[in-house]
Amino acid sequence: QDKGRISPRSYQEMTDSNDIEFSQELKQFAHLTSMEFGGGVDKDSILVAYFLLQTQLNGGIRGDLAEIGVKQGKYLSLLAAGMNEGECVFGIDPYFDLPQIKDHAERFIKELLGDIDIRMMIQDSRDLNAQDLRRDETPGIRIFHIDGNHHEDFVYNDLAIADKCLVDAGVIVHDDYYHFSGVGVSSALFRYLIQENHTNLAPVFAIGPKFYLCRPGYVKAYQDCFMQYFDRPDRPIFNAHWLGRSVISCSLTQLSPTALRKQEES
Repeated sequence: QDKGRISPRSYQEMTDSNDIEFSQELKQFAHLTSMEFGGGVDKDSILVAYFLLQTQLNGGIRGDLAEIGVKQGKYLSLLAAGMNEGECVFGIDPYFDLPQIKDHAERFIKELLGDIDIRMMIQDSRDLNAQDLRRDETPGIRIFHIDGNHHEDFVYNDLAIADKCLVDAGVIVHDDYYHFSGVGVSSALFRYLIQENHTNLAPVFAIGPKFYLCRPGYVKAYQDCFMQYFDRPDRPIFNAHWLGRSVISCSLTQLSPTALRKQEES
């Protein structure tokens, strides 16, 4: 895709073009799942998912969506809600510890969104090949969420797979980078990007518990769009650096998509 196609537009224009109520869908989905199995999505992650999907929609960026580590499927439901016609969403999870819910995510996401093209792969991500996620109908994956086993070797493997099948303007989302359980996440990212110098990925956002990567040529475009949508005097957004690389770092937890839209209209 052409880098110039990611360009700032007002939040109102975004919602007018495709008014997807992600927060409402997530709330509905939460009522259909059991907290005893864990898994969930914080408000920061909902907002950024909304932003990424709408920005890609407005920029004409196409491709499938994927997640490693589905569990009950709450984040996968966000990705599925942003699918375009002809796209599919892949969910990869072996369900070693929770075999009783291996059919749960697909069933309830379809209850929310209808008979969409969701492809669950009940397998260990170490047995996954990037080619398994490439379809002739689409150029690759445009948003890839990684939330599987947090051991360094698993995360490194998942990152390498995502890198190989990511479209040019795609985004990789790493969960729990800033959580005590995510030591393996941070070490795998450091090893992949810094020690082994894979220069085809660069950090773009550090928001809530998640760390976001994209191709270096798209960092500024995504950051410019983000600042136009979200920057407010009462909610500081930091232009920080991660080992010398530009990254936007912030929290957006005090707003919902609906509240943000009302603020744009006022």
